[in-house]
Amino acid sequence: MTPREFIQRIVAVSSTGSVNDEAISNLSVNTEVSSLSEDTFKNLFEAWDSFPAYFSGFRLIADDQRLFELSGRELSVNDEGLEALADRDLEPAVDVDFYRRGFDRYYPDEIRNAAGLLYEFASELTDASTTVTIEIGLQKGRIASELLGDEFIFDLDLNPLLWWTPSDLFEWIGSRSPHEVAAELFEYESFPVFLFLQDAPDEVFPVPMWTASSVETLPKEELEEAADQYFDSMSASRKFTHWRGDLSPIHPSIVEGLWETCDSEQVSPLYAYSLLGVLSAAVDRDGQTMQFQFSSEPEFNPRIDLSEQCAEWGKSGICAIRDLHQSFEAEEKKDAFRDLWQLAITEHCRGTERGIEMLPEVIEDVKSSYQDLQVSAVEENFEALSDVLEDTQTLMAGLTERLSSAANETSQDIQRLTFTLLGAIVANIFLVLRWSDRDLVPPFSIFVLIVIVGFYLPLIQGRIEDLDDTITEVKNDYDFYEKHIRRFNKDLFRFGDLEDRKSAYVGLAETQRQRAQTQLRRVFYALLTVWCGLAIWSGFAFSFGQPQSLALAVSGVVLATLSFAPTDGPFGHSGYDYFSRGATIVTLIIISLSFVYPLLPLSIGIIPNF
Repeated sequence: MTPREFIQRIVAVSSTGSVNDEAISNLSVNTEVSSLSEDTFKNLFEAWDSFPAYFSGFRLIADDQRLFELSGRELSVNDEGLEALADRDLEPAVDVDFYRRGFDRYYPDEIRNAAGLLYEFASELTDASTTVTIEIGLQKGRIASELLGDEFIFDLDLNPLLWWTPSDLFEWIGSRSPHEVAAELFEYESFPVFLFLQDAPDEVFPVPMWTASSVETLPKEELEEAADQYFDSMSASRKFTHWRGDLSPIHPSIVEGLWETCDSEQVSPLYAYSLLGVLSAAVDRDGQTMQFQFSSEPEFNPRIDLSEQCAEWGKSGICAIRDLHQSFEAEEKKDAFRDLWQLAITEHCRGTERGIEMLPEVIEDVKSSYQDLQVSAVEENFEALSDVLEDTQTLMAGLTERLSSAANETSQDIQRLTFTLLGAIVANIFLVLRWSDRDLVPPFSIFVLIVIVGFYLPLIQGRIEDLDDTITEVKNDYDFYEKHIRRFNKDLFRFGDLEDRKSAYVGLAETQRQRAQTQLRRVFYALLTVWCGLAIWSGFAFSFGQPQSLALAVSGVVLATLSFAPTDGPFGHSGYDYFSRGATIVTLIIISLSFVYPLLPLSIGIIPNF
């Protein structure tokens, strides 16, 4: 048996009885057994046997005596009630003990046979002028959750709520305070899905109200879309209105569907609670009255009993407040406009004898004042807007100048490095051509490499890091000025295009920084390669003791110091982005081998003499 079949059997039983659905977690059904067919009676017992966890109560009662009832998860015999019934002088007589023993014989293996025996027992009692009723209680939360089942479990958290009819739901809403209804039905973290056993309107927006027995037809895509709108609305109502204490936020768009479906005024206090809450700056509760803060300067914090006030306003008054909210809804998430309409409401309701009670009557005046306040605000902001534009131009000019200057300095340093390398090449050519002496080329070139690697590359690396710091500071400055201008001019200035221009300049600077870093790393590897070549030339072409050996020894010491000295000291270079310790060690090994190679003949000559 499926949960859907279970519901159909419960509805069949209730068709001849009464339903009491006045609680959010349970409902009860009472009916006389004589009004049920034997098959319907057996189907009910079979439903109980299939889903005992769905029941909170199950009783078979003869007049005032309980004959059978739910005990834990089993249907047990109430011997006391049966004995009291057996002592009565029933006409015609009923063999109570026979049915008592018969029930024990059948239950629980053959539930339909047991149910048939009980139906026969109830029929004999009815013939003996005894009213036999059956009372069942249902766990609504458990049934609703299993009706949705795994098919509707996705990323969203659902809050399934089961009611017999929409009228029962509206009666329950009307019997509770609005803040209690908001807290129990409209949770901030979960999306309510109302399922009804009968008379469901089968609507998804703004919250689903669907027939429980056909829940499989609930459209998933529309359900997800409605859930997204629900969470957006709940987030907005919480973000822009301060709901004090234990009050739960709720947005009018969520309640509107219930209010329009309900023919009576049972949902009106809840709808007014959401409307006035979103229109005001803060909501508080004092006993049965709600306090809505519209303005602190001048102060306007009216207190009203929503149930009494909605009865006075009537549907037309609620419609007028809804119309006011809809005229403001487009600017609902902008603090500047919220301040203006709250000031307009204060202007027309504060200081009057009836206060906020006369709001539906001054809706058009409030709208007119709101438009006037908007015009005044724009006029007052013209001068401020000019200052903002000037500040913005200054900001963007400063940002581009700083980025351009830093990037140019880095490029110029790379150019100077290139010219230095060219100068070293020209000097070596001059040495060879002028004195026809190639012996000076290795020590001179090694000296130039020590100067470039030891002093010039860290200088350029520092320029690149300065450019990186400048990019970071430019971003921070932009964020700072943007917040400042937004706070000063609120929502009237759009920063989308300005953000794009700033991102473009920052992107160019970051590209230039990356290019400079790559070039510097290539230069470092090229210098180490040249260094290795010069070391091999000095070691293999010149004998030990000449200036070339001294240049090799000095360069090895310098390179080892740069590689292994602490990075936070004045000589350690291993912390720079361009530096490669592996390539440096390879160069040191080649320098060492080149330095040792000229000593091998001397060592070979000393060993025989030793």
